[in-house]
Amino acid sequence: MNGNFSKAVLVVFMTALMVSSIFAVPAPVVTIKKSLVSPASKSVNIGEFANYQIVVKNMSVSKFVSVKVNDFFSSRFLEYVSASPEPDVISQEQGMLSWTNLTERYGPLMPSQSITISVTFKGIAESMTAPSSNRATVEVRDDSQGNYEAQSEIVYVTIMKGCPFDGYEPNNSMRELSKIMVEEKINGYICPVGDKDYFSCALPSAGIYRVMLDNLPEDFDLYVYDSEGTLLGESSNSGRTSESFMTEISKPMSIIILVAGDKISSYLPYQLQVKKVRPPTLGSNIIKPRGNLVVHAEGLNPGTLRNPTIAKFYFNKISPENLLGSTHVLPDGRIAGTVKLPPEASGENSLITELSGGQSGTFANGFQVLVPKVDFDLWIDDAWRTEQGKKPIVNKVVAGDSGIWKLTIVDVVCNYVPLIPAGQVKVQVSVEDDLLGAPSKVYTRAGHGGAPIPTVFTSDGGGKYHATIESGSKQIVFRFRIPKNTAKSQYIDVTGAAFDSDGNLLSAVTTPRQIRIVNGAPVGIFINRNTLFRDMDDNEAALLLADIYSHSQFDGKRTLQDRRAIIYNVDSYILQSYVVNWDNTTVNYGSTESIRNEAAIMIRHFMRERFGAFISPSIKYVLIVGNDEQFPFYRHLDPYNGEKNWEGSFPGGDKGNPALRACFNNCYLTDDFYASLVNLVISAPWKEGDVDLTVGRIIGDSAADMRQLYLNGHYETGHTYRSVMASVDGWELGYEPSAGGAGEINDFINVPQKMISRGFSVFRDTEVPRTIDVLAPYAANWATKFQESANGGMDLFFIGGHNSYNGASIPKDSFDPSDVPSKYTRFDSDRPIAMITGCHGGLPVPNVGWGGGANNSMVYNVIHNGARAYFGASGYSYGSPGSLQHCTFAERYLQIIFWRMFAEMGTQTYPIGDAIKYAKTHWTFGIGNDANLDKKTVTEYNLFGIPWQRMKYPGFFINLFRRKDDKKPLLPKSLEQKTTLAISPRSVKQLSANTYEQSFEVNTESFTPANLEGFEIINIPDGVQQYIHKAPLLPASTKYSIILPPDGKIVKISAASLYSFIGVFNIPTVIIGPWSESGVMLTDETDIDEYYPKELAQYTKSADGHYLFNVFPIQHNPTDGQTIFHSQIYVTITYETEHPYGITGFEPMQNVFDAAQNPVFNAEIFNMGNAATELSGKMEIRDDATNNIVAGTDIGIVVQPGAVFPLTNSLSSPLPEGSYSAWLELAAESDYPATATASFSVRKVYLVDLAAEYNKSNNDILFKVRAVNRSQKDGMVRIAFVVSEDDTPLYSTSPSAFTLNGDSETTFTVTMPHQAAAYGVLLAEAVASFDDSPIESVNAPLIAYPYKILLSDLIDHILGREALLPDARKEADINKDGKLDAADVIRLLSFK
Repeated sequence: MNGNFSKAVLVVFMTALMVSSIFAVPAPVVTIKKSLVSPASKSVNIGEFANYQIVVKNMSVSKFVSVKVNDFFSSRFLEYVSASPEPDVISQEQGMLSWTNLTERYGPLMPSQSITISVTFKGIAESMTAPSSNRATVEVRDDSQGNYEAQSEIVYVTIMKGCPFDGYEPNNSMRELSKIMVEEKINGYICPVGDKDYFSCALPSAGIYRVMLDNLPEDFDLYVYDSEGTLLGESSNSGRTSESFMTEISKPMSIIILVAGDKISSYLPYQLQVKKVRPPTLGSNIIKPRGNLVVHAEGLNPGTLRNPTIAKFYFNKISPENLLGSTHVLPDGRIAGTVKLPPEASGENSLITELSGGQSGTFANGFQVLVPKVDFDLWIDDAWRTEQGKKPIVNKVVAGDSGIWKLTIVDVVCNYVPLIPAGQVKVQVSVEDDLLGAPSKVYTRAGHGGAPIPTVFTSDGGGKYHATIESGSKQIVFRFRIPKNTAKSQYIDVTGAAFDSDGNLLSAVTTPRQIRIVNGAPVGIFINRNTLFRDMDDNEAALLLADIYSHSQFDGKRTLQDRRAIIYNVDSYILQSYVVNWDNTTVNYGSTESIRNEAAIMIRHFMRERFGAFISPSIKYVLIVGNDEQFPFYRHLDPYNGEKNWEGSFPGGDKGNPALRACFNNCYLTDDFYASLVNLVISAPWKEGDVDLTVGRIIGDSAADMRQLYLNGHYETGHTYRSVMASVDGWELGYEPSAGGAGEINDFINVPQKMISRGFSVFRDTEVPRTIDVLAPYAANWATKFQESANGGMDLFFIGGHNSYNGASIPKDSFDPSDVPSKYTRFDSDRPIAMITGCHGGLPVPNVGWGGGANNSMVYNVIHNGARAYFGASGYSYGSPGSLQHCTFAERYLQIIFWRMFAEMGTQTYPIGDAIKYAKTHWTFGIGNDANLDKKTVTEYNLFGIPWQRMKYPGFFINLFRRKDDKKPLLPKSLEQKTTLAISPRSVKQLSANTYEQSFEVNTESFTPANLEGFEIINIPDGVQQYIHKAPLLPASTKYSIILPPDGKIVKISAASLYSFIGVFNIPTVIIGPWSESGVMLTDETDIDEYYPKELAQYTKSADGHYLFNVFPIQHNPTDGQTIFHSQIYVTITYETEHPYGITGFEPMQNVFDAAQNPVFNAEIFNMGNAATELSGKMEIRDDATNNIVAGTDIGIVVQPGAVFPLTNSLSSPLPEGSYSAWLELAAESDYPATATASFSVRKVYLVDLAAEYNKSNNDILFKVRAVNRSQKDGMVRIAFVVSEDDTPLYSTSPSAFTLNGDSETTFTVTMPHQAAAYGVLLAEAVASFDDSPIESVNAPLIAYPYKILLSDLIDHILGREALLPDARKEADINKDGKLDAADVIRLLSFK
């Protein structure tokens, strides 16, 4: 703050005018006195209050009928706060308050009476050199019309700038120590001059500790002592460079830390932290031939840009020939490196890490190299994928004593892959306490889908059984039957091993694979494994089954949609060929219903027996996995006798298409048969909607599509809270009210209104053109507007009207498979529930004969493109075409489903499958006067997807932001859905008290090869190429992150490929030279002979607590060029935190506000826990000069689990000029408060929008900045531009001057040559003054590559002498063709 004081005193001389009159009235006398009531010291700190009193007294014998008081104050130093009575005029700019006539408030001022005014001001600027002045004047008129004046004496107050509040004071000596904890970050102040801050810190265990002094506002130094006061070390870098000291202790001890400055102080804080160093450690000590060692470390000193810390890794001893590799210590002090061991390495060894540069030191780790000869694994059934170091648990319900299938099968699968040639191998499994007895059979197969080849086995006693196989990769399956007397609620552990022919151990699985015996489960999943692998790609089918087992362990295990399930391979139990080898092209439609459905009837009979053993919980859901080609639908004879008429639309007949053939034979496909527990077929109650269970089916044009449908139901995204709906040609959603005519059949529910009542936005109900409950004629833009609504986001996509299996008839442009994703672009990102409910809209037609599959069938197409569920009719559906006042059959059926879904209160809908079951079981027959159509309506619709999934409601902000006069929720922009980056709410599962898990999926839509310097570079949408030393140049998706509070940390990250394919590409390897040489080269030389990277997902932590994930959708072996492309990757993150909420990104909307603005602040409030959290607190604004609170607001929000709440908070009024800090604090009830601070300033004159552009053709720099003057006075701006490198100024422009008028702004530009040898990314800064008072400077990056330097470097690069860095490559690609070649040299030469 400027301490100069310019005393401006308005001197008013009071002249008493003695007026003689014929009445000879005595001259009245008025007095005014102003005094400082508090503080008594007559001095206040900035931000504190000064209270004044003004007394006006009538000293005459006449009464005063008008009393005007003016109070003048120094507006430069004082700010008006309040007065009693309130003044009529308040002018902070002129420094005046005025009460125009106090007698109008209090009546005439009688003789000897007085009026008292109290006024409060706040100190806003330092006035120590010239005290701030105050005085008051009065003007009165008596009842004789005489006018009189008086003025008070000047009253002075001194305003001082006090030190900020420091909660660690007093700590000015070793006798007054403040305590800090290891890992705790604290802010302290060195103020006033001469202040010293002493801290004590208990180091709880032996190890290496680093004391860090950062964010220095001035040149402060760091000293560290032991508890006796003996100096251990110090750090005294010049300027504001951070200080750091590291010490190693052999036992717990306490240290004393001193922060001090030499005759300097600051009103800004420093940051102090003591952190335990985690020296380099190894990720594993079991290495395969030519294996890698993963090295981790944290808490190291990363050094500086000019002097970085380098870690070199040596094998066994430090010598040049033993150097394995090197890496930089990351900016956050971590090492995350991988080194490859020599191929001859084996036995006991040491990895030695040598640090140099910013930090020096040596660390050693012992490890043992074991050279395995085989790759051996073991799992239960198809639970083959490892997750968090374990295989999924497999649930089993033991069969009862009655029925046909009195057995419970479990397969123990051993996967054997030899790494070196071997002879016969003995593969052994070991079952805990022999609880499964002897295997019923053992067989081998070539991979997951290979044909079984029986083999013999031998009992080794004690629950161990082995089979001997010839060398070669294969799976060995030990099939057991779980004994009927096996105790419930127990785990059975299974391990295994492989031995060579001499009995030597080759490999072993010692982590038990677990079978869990349970009393029941809510879900039964049924698969024909034989037909699934017969018809589908082996790898895709195996991944599908792995996911099903993964999500069937426990309720909520990995996602909120996980349910404990019992999984049955029906072909393992039912041995009849018509089930095991089910073929839907051979169905005999000329026979009886029982023969036509013999496979389905046998499977349903098996289901009923299984469910009889489910005690607690009992069965609720049936999930079928497979298309009709793998797992039969029930072929139900049309009770309305209409399906056979469809054949007329296909002149060539069914052409062998099994779905069409069923319809042409007057049948439709239904899964309701499997929902009935009644052992009847012909007259079964399910045919009238009386079902016992809820059924869903996982289908897809490929196993990858099936897998996507299954996972989308578990990991639903979207959450746009939008329903996009079309109901045309008489299909009714209840939006059009009854017309009151005779014979009308009223709607069951107004579906759009019901959705709106739960916070959803429904499109298009009120928009023009409307698409809900409309009849012809239709607007020309009907279809395009419907598409726009869908492309604006959708959680539900609905079309009701005339359909066929390959298209839905909507006005102007029918919806068909060619439209997705060309016209409807959001299915893959929103993953909506799709309902296409007209005739045959839900019939999955395979690509046989007549065109089907994903390119022609709506069902398969929409599922292929990302829907998480699909609901539609497999036959003709019925309603009231051409009428909106006759709600019958399918229209009514859907209205009941929607009513039950959205009748649910809480945070989400009723499960979609349960709502469908409700509509069936509560169907009222006879409303449409056709019982056969009633029967068909409740049996012909099938749900594809998991039936227990729900739709989420918008949540807490429904009531907060709902307008009473608008049925749609009104959401401010701050609550609109954000991008995936720390963005998108994710399901969170709590694993233990402070451990959580969440997941996300990375979908890569395209892989685009490009040529770069003779190599192939693969680009992905929004991908970033990763330049990693000695690694292939591969892209990563970098847009995913989570945010954790300061105590949080990532425990584990795992990634599983959901879909992949292989190709061969010539991808270069990156070689990064020393910093001094700035070299990056691309080469085909490599020592990597395996797929890189090993881990598909990696992370880095930023300073603000964001964990940023690099997900690699490509793995490449640079030795043979084999490249794996992962189009879908599922990433799981496990993390620990005691308090899972916090604040990030707290910052002002702009760094400088002008004095007329209400400051606005943004923050992201995150909740990484598994439950919604209500947070309350406040935001305070503190004056940096005094630390006094000058403004504040209260805040209360609810943050959903796994979500980030974008908070926008505004002050209700502007602030005076000055520098401020905003303090945000939020906490759950009686819990840890999350805090954040942000600095900003309020200025009447300031600079913004600096830009510095380098012109490589002439070596000029164009500087441009905007100067803003929000004061009312004109002034002179003096400005110059500075160019710096690494905080070192290189040169500046000559100062320029111009006039800046009041309440105006202008853009100032200047051009000058680049004057330094430095190039690359530099810093440009604009510095200025306004009428000789300094203005805060602004800066911006400057990328400068002078012509000569760029030309020389480009030629060196092309000739292979030295490679350009990535930033320089962009500058050198003059013709922007993606290549660096002679054409760019010629273009650069033309600049000269």
